[in-house]
This record gives sequence, C-alpha cells and structure tokens, in this order.
Amino acid sequence: TTSNVRIFHLTPAQDCKYITYASFAKDLAVMPNILIVDDHFDTCDTLRRLFQRSGWSAACLTDASEAPERLHHFHADVVLLDVMMPDMDGFGVLAAIRADPQIARTPVIMYSALSDEKTRHRAEAAGASDYVVKGTPFSQIEECVSGYVS
Repeated sequence: TTSNVRIFHLTPAQDCKYITYASFAKDLAVMPNILIVDDHFDTCDTLRRLFQRSGWSAACLTDASEAPERLHHFHADVVLLDVMMPDMDGFGVLAAIRADPQIARTPVIMYSALSDEKTRHRAEAAGASDYVVKGTPFSQIEECVSGYVS
C-alpha cells in the first residue's frame, strides 16, 4: 500500500519553559487554527510566530498532557504534535485524541527528529494524518498542514 505520510525536516529544538497563545481573538473565525504541541518552547514559539505571520491563529502548548483538553477549547483545525516529549510522548497524546469522540477527527501531524521508517509507520498506524521530520523548511511544513484545513 502507498502511504500518505510524508517526511520533512525541521531545525533542532531548544529548551522551553511556558505556554503562549494567539492574541488575535477577533480574527479566529476567518483564520485557520493550529495547535502546536512541543515541550521545547523555542521551537513551539518559533512555529507559532511563523504560522501567525502566514495568517493562522496559532496556539503553542508545551505540556503534552494538556493537549486533548486544550483541543476542546481552542477548536484547532489541525494539530502539529512533537513525538519525543517527557511525561507523555506524542503517541500517548495521539491515542488520547483519537479516543475522544469530540476531537478524534482532528487532523494530527506528528513531527520529530526521528526520521526512521519504524517511527513513521508507528505514527501512521496510531492514526497520525501525516509525519514531518524536524529540519524541514517552514514553507513545506505549512504546505503539509494547509492540506488538512478545509
């Protein structure tokens, strides 16, 4: 079978400390919403800023265990989810999202420094919509993510 999971590269992540949210509430109705989940604040915040500059409403969450609950309130059109995180990894978050009927259909794009086929196939089997490898240019990440927004 042909896989619709693509592999891209993003720059390496750095340490993070807190959560940042979009401040443009009045534009939420017309802007696509993305929830970025990464335990490295610098990576999360950089992606958030890049998506906002491209016309997205973006929220950045550094505590993976809060992601499923946050989806109920943020109403993201798509989630960009790191794989390797402390406490709860991306696969645990993805399982929680897919098990919740209210958010189970939300597209989840996993991204990671792991570029091996085993991890990619594991993400696909777990229900990931797509897979992006850290080091990918932002334009390709945005193109990938945009494909899941109607």
